[in-house]
Amino acid sequence: MFIRSIIGDLRFDESIHNCEDTLFGYKYIKKCSKIVLGPEIHYKYVQDESSVIHSKDTEKYFTSLIAWQEILNELNNKTDSEVLSKKLSADILCHEVKAWKTLDKKERKNTKRIFFY
Repeated sequence: MFIRSIIGDLRFDESIHNCEDTLFGYKYIKKCSKIVLGPEIHYKYVQDESSVIHSKDTEKYFTSLIAWQEILNELNNKTDSEVLSKKLSADILCHEVKAWKTLDKKERKNTKRIFFY
């Protein structure tokens, strides 16, 4: 649940198409003086086949890296930064795999030539 008075002028970044909810949640939590966690799940995540996560439009898909980098840049705590750096590295690897799968045979050959030769 979100409290409207805490949200204030906080909005989803419309230039980020993947993990925009994660960035919004992070910024919202930073504005809170206290948070309460309960055992219930009140967040229902719905995906449809046209969502960015299922798309070959890699430019939109990769905007999650911008979201994670923005969060990482704002962290002051060294331990949190290290944990999130590991998360960012895992996301980058996942995105690399996704990008590779979107390439056709010719594009893969050219990419190998650029990066591995």
